[in-house]
Amino acid sequence: MQGPKQSAQDTAANILAHVTAGIESLRDQGAGEERIQQRIDAARSGISKGYADAEDMLDSMGLLDDEMKAQITASRKLVDDGLDALANPDQSAPADVAATTETDSVLTNQAVTSERSVRGSSNTLSMQVVTRDGDKVTVNFKHQQGQFSVSNGSNSLSGSTFSQNFELEVEGSLDQGELDALSALFDDVKSLSDKFFGGDLGAALGEAMNLGFDGNELASMSLDLRQRSFSSVSRAYAAGAPSLPTPKLDSLQSPLAQYVDEYIKALDKASPLAEPRTTLQDMMQQWLPEKPDYHILQSFNEGLNRLL
Repeated sequence: MQGPKQSAQDTAANILAHVTAGIESLRDQGAGEERIQQRIDAARSGISKGYADAEDMLDSMGLLDDEMKAQITASRKLVDDGLDALANPDQSAPADVAATTETDSVLTNQAVTSERSVRGSSNTLSMQVVTRDGDKVTVNFKHQQGQFSVSNGSNSLSGSTFSQNFELEVEGSLDQGELDALSALFDDVKSLSDKFFGGDLGAALGEAMNLGFDGNELASMSLDLRQRSFSSVSRAYAAGAPSLPTPKLDSLQSPLAQYVDEYIKALDKASPLAEPRTTLQDMMQQWLPEKPDYHILQSFNEGLNRLL
């Protein structure tokens, strides 16, 4: 049984409600117009990417017919008009997304059933960071994501994002270098998490730990592996190099070395902060604790921190 159809206007209204809530929150906190405009620009960029991703997926599955193209175009225009109105609250909105339009009337009377929906979610991470002057400041990361789903007749598709971005709010004083380092570190946490949990690396390190190897030992082996991978002389004698504790981990030498290399680079980018290792670990601990193998990641990273 098909669910109720969602019009282009409903879709636009849902997206704009999500963005508007964030803008109103910033205004309540006393944010200036420059900060608000940055948020709107970030939302506009994320929404544009989300629409493009959604169209690509629909096209790849043969669902991007004329009716769906028309609905996406109508919804996109309403969202753009709504964002323009948010950027200029003193001006009259160019279009009311709740009003009935001729385009919407045509869409809802199509013979082919089409449904689109948007669901927004947000997560907040709050942590203390020590500045180079020794002051403690509170940093809040607000990560927002919208999900896209579509059905057309008996076919369905879901999973694309309309928007994905984060805000960084600081209670205290950080200089520009420290702010940039925190922003980069946030991206690095996601990338490191994807590398560790996205494939077999986390499970392979866990298997080695179950055999009695601790995070320090595995970190030491991994740093040696990284060093060998960067040395042409060592590569020439790779056949005689000691293998890793398990066949599974040994087969993942390349992703393991890549993870270690990225971890070191993340610490290097975080060097403007007074405690880059602690800050990276704290960020991971607050952002990734629900991962079932997080304790493996934590033990391995602690081993790297002791050796670096």
